[in-house]
Amino acid sequence: MSLYDLTNNYNELQMMIEDGVGPSALEGRLQAIEESIQDKAQNLALLIRNLEADTEAIK
Repeated sequence: MSLYDLTNNYNELQMMIEDGVGPSALEGRLQAIEESIQDKAQNLALLIRNLEADTEAIK
């Protein structure tokens, strides 16, 4: 999932709030967004580690 997709998810969440969607539906949506952010952070951390390893190998 891209950062653009995460932005869209937050926009959809805002529309749900404005439409008066119940708390349980909002909670589910927030949980999905949180999981996406955690996945994105883990993937970025792995990318950084790989780049650091490549840098050390080049030295």
